Amino acid sequence: MKFGRIEKDPQIQSEMKNRLLHLFTQKPYWGWAVLIFLLAFLQYANTLGHDYAWDDAIVIVENERVQKGVSGIIEHFQFRERGQFSDFSGFRPVVMASFAIDQSISPLNPAVGHLVNVLLFALLCVTLFYTLLQLFPQTNPIFTFLVSLLFLVHPLHVEVVANIKSRDEILALLFGLLALQTFVRHYQQGKGVWLLLSTFCLLLALWSKETGYFMIPVLGLAVLVVLPGNLKRKGIALAKLAGQGLILVGLIWMVTGNAPGAVTQVSGNVFQENLVMGNSLAIPNSERNLVGQEAHLFYLYLKSFVFPHPLVYYSGFAQIPVWEMSSLAMLLSLGLLLLAIGGGVWALMRQWKEATFGLWFFLLTLAFFLQPFGLYLADAKADRFMFMPSLGLCLLVLAVLFRILKLDNKHGLEEWLAQGKLKLYGVTGIFFVVILLFSAKTFFRNEVWKDNFTLFSADMPQLENCAKAHYYYANALRAKVGENPDAQVQAEILGHYRRAVEITPLAYFSYLELGKYLNGMGNFAAAETAMLEAVTSHPKQPEVCFLLGRAQFALGKYEAAVQHLERAMRLDQGPDETWEFLGRALAGTGNFAEANRILQQALQRNSGNIYLWDALSDAFYDGGQIEESFPPLFEILKIDGNNPIWWKKLIGRYQLIGDAEMASQYYLQARERGILP
Repeated sequence: MKFGRIEKDPQIQSEMKNRLLHLFTQKPYWGWAVLIFLLAFLQYANTLGHDYAWDDAIVIVENERVQKGVSGIIEHFQFRERGQFSDFSGFRPVVMASFAIDQSISPLNPAVGHLVNVLLFALLCVTLFYTLLQLFPQTNPIFTFLVSLLFLVHPLHVEVVANIKSRDEILALLFGLLALQTFVRHYQQGKGVWLLLSTFCLLLALWSKETGYFMIPVLGLAVLVVLPGNLKRKGIALAKLAGQGLILVGLIWMVTGNAPGAVTQVSGNVFQENLVMGNSLAIPNSERNLVGQEAHLFYLYLKSFVFPHPLVYYSGFAQIPVWEMSSLAMLLSLGLLLLAIGGGVWALMRQWKEATFGLWFFLLTLAFFLQPFGLYLADAKADRFMFMPSLGLCLLVLAVLFRILKLDNKHGLEEWLAQGKLKLYGVTGIFFVVILLFSAKTFFRNEVWKDNFTLFSADMPQLENCAKAHYYYANALRAKVGENPDAQVQAEILGHYRRAVEITPLAYFSYLELGKYLNGMGNFAAAETAMLEAVTSHPKQPEVCFLLGRAQFALGKYEAAVQHLERAMRLDQGPDETWEFLGRALAGTGNFAEANRILQQALQRNSGNIYLWDALSDAFYDGGQIEESFPPLFEILKIDGNNPIWWKKLIGRYQLIGDAEMASQYYLQARERGILP
């Protein structure tokens, strides 16, 4: 040993190198697994400080069952018709239970949800690595590592990992791959326990999200294309797989009364906008046929995989243009779809297992999202729809790349490293440039998903033609600036609501918020104009009828206000505010008797509403029934006696009729209570 420096022992160095190399060259390849897990975690580590965003509010924050935490887990396994927004995600008890556990750990703390998502995604990437090794046991672990790495960094997956709600996609694929692993073990060993575990994993996948059901044909694909055996052996395996499917369908039917993925009707208390608002492909009498539609979507998804820019959180009306069947773009897309199917058949005939499995995995898991036979989804297109199918493309890309460059993907690390430097370093360099570009894109896209405002504002330039994107951005801007924005921000908010209804009059919620915002600003003339348009487009919706009547009342157009408020009442007698303004409008026309009748009827329904009492007091007073106007004010003081507004109104009323003594008496009472100075 020399002073200030420790001599390096070559033997120790060699032993450490061999141990490290052993982790990457000998089963179970822990080195690769740990590396994949760490890379996945680091890729999405910048989401850990994010807030809730997008559908997190409906599924988690505003979901009463989720907020109960672990005490309410059993409720998630009890099927309920989707009568509330929080139930719109359908029957997904596994993922909903995981959200409940998050809340028990730390209520309304998005950091917990984001951490769980990142950990689960990292675990999924490791599971993918081992699944590919199991399917292709002769394959070089470097090959399966590169497939996993491409899947890990791909920007299309940001929505799934950075949005807590999309944990359903992660769990569905995770359990689906575990079902594949256990089914392969059953095929190889013949033990019934593996078949039971496979069925259980499929159930967990399906109860995470309905896309888990896509893994059944994937298991069949593995039997037909990848696993060895004669026709009899494969036929028996496929029969067992069919049995698994029937058992799962029966079980889901028993619990929910519906087949997996069936759309349940939403109860009448929840309004749904026209399907076209989320999916422009659902336009009736479109000039496209269904095959052309599928080809169009196929092209868009394939393009987003190859060149994931720009990415957007939403593709509602009219973000995706409607192509005519005779257009060159549509014909080229159809040719691309047919080429992919033909390529799958060719690879199958050539017994190119990796490419065949990857391509058909992609086609099988994407088929539903191409919306065949007019089975339109709520969204025309979404990045999360490519989460499972992209796995197949990652495998296909690496298989094709290795085949073209004649790289060895069948031997160990030492043999692979012994290949020609130009070939090895060249393909490695090109591949890792792509990996770095994708990783950087993913990193910066993560930041976009920080909260609703960053998401909606960042994507707004790309969504100029999307009606609901304008609606979402206007809402987020209102939430950000608060109750009293300056004139410039007000104009921006109104501009986005108006742009939404310019794109399509089907934008009901944009009309609704536009009317509320204009009435709140006191711009009643503009509110009347906007709501006249809204009533024309949505004549059966009570909210827009009310907002129109509310604006006309403020403008002194009492007869017109009565007409639209009565219409709102016929459509929905629930809201107290409709009763209040109908009574006020009737009083404005001079029909005080009817005004009093309406308001008294409303108070029989809800005697605790101070604004109904106030409207009744005003109707009595304006109708000349001065004495009758005071009891409603006293009722208000019983309910909201610490509010100086009502004391001032009572005192002012006595002053108006010249009763200074009573006015002074009530002023002293309010002063003694510290309500008035």
